[in-house]
Amino acid sequence: MEIIRVSPRLKEQRPARRARRVDLIRAEADTAVARGEAAPRDYRLPGTLRPEGRRPGTP
Repeated sequence: MEIIRVSPRLKEQRPARRARRVDLIRAEADTAVARGEAAPRDYRLPGTLRPEGRRPGTP
């Protein structure tokens, strides 16, 4: 979903918010791996996907 008519300030905040979500997903994945609930792997990609399933930088 694209946000229409957002302020320049909100546009500036988006990358930082995305980075925090990525960090949260990776931390939760690391916790799940430590408990044996998930396989150890690089969980950055799921954290960086946009809600509509596209990678950042793709139309």
